[in-house]
Amino acid sequence: MYLCLVWLGLVWTPAGSASYAIYIGKNLTKDGSVLIGGSGDEVSSHWLEVVAGATHAPGASMTVGVTSEAFMPGQFSKIPQAPQTYRYLTMNYSEYEGFPPPLTNGGLNEHNVAGRDVWSPSRPELVSMTPNPQTGPQYSDLSRIAMERAKSAREAVQVIGALIDEYGYSTYGGNSHLFADEEEGWVLLNFAGGQGLWIAERLGPDDIRMSYPGYIGDIPLDFQQRDDFMGSANFIDFAVAQGWFDAGSGDAFNV
Repeated sequence: MYLCLVWLGLVWTPAGSASYAIYIGKNLTKDGSVLIGGSGDEVSSHWLEVVAGATHAPGASMTVGVTSEAFMPGQFSKIPQAPQTYRYLTMNYSEYEGFPPPLTNGGLNEHNVAGRDVWSPSRPELVSMTPNPQTGPQYSDLSRIAMERAKSAREAVQVIGALIDEYGYSTYGGNSHLFADEEEGWVLLNFAGGQGLWIAERLGPDDIRMSYPGYIGDIPLDFQQRDDFMGSANFIDFAVAQGWFDAGSGDAFNV
């Protein structure tokens, strides 16, 4: 069985909402391959790059985040670099203001982990409460780091989630990532608000997911005890504290 990554033609819209991604599980393809692909609406030039794997010195760090020129302003910060980073194929581009190039939406690494990120707008209250300046890795940082460090789609989510938990997240209003390997996929949503909110759902061999924008749907209240979900420890508690959800109502928690 194989993992097939497809880059589709670029489309531009003034609303900036033409990005999408698709996952098709291995039981739904003739040869048992997992399919993942997507398209972006970035208007800048693009270039294909094969990034070499590397060994990094103890104590090495990397700069992440956005600048004060971003739509939602931030400031750079440093996070530890991994001792070893993997080789990967990616499509780089130079848009957007305040997000230092080169930017990437994912790619395919030497361990057959593929990724594609897609817009996923957070609720207005979260956008409004985002700190100014904000700090932490932004969507491209996370996409690149997942390709550099993950040996499976599940590990890509674990890597990103751990970074958000520890260092926060610099946002343009909400985002999502779709990851896949030869066996399964994962969709991860990261939210505006400066609260480190994120949630992820497993996509299995019989699933199809079209992210336009990135979404999940119903979230089990016991998601932290399940193998098919991951997320920040405060994900539901924060919504309850804000009065957005009543955990005792019997209603589904939906994102």
